[in-house]
Amino acid sequence: IEEKNAKAHIYNLNYQGLVSDKAGQMMLAVISDNNFRGLPPQVKDTVRASQLKQMLLAYID
Repeated sequence: IEEKNAKAHIYNLNYQGLVSDKAGQMMLAVISDNNFRGLPPQVKDTVRASQLKQMLLAYID
């Protein structure tokens, strides 16, 4: 998942009240392209998707 798409999902979840402001900010920090410097775009997107999935699963658990 590209950064802009991941951000859109997080903003949408926050807008709907499913994710708190604080959790949303932390998720945005984790999925930022700054964390993936030097990696090929496909690898960035794969890792980002995995991280977003794990954060959401942990949040609802």
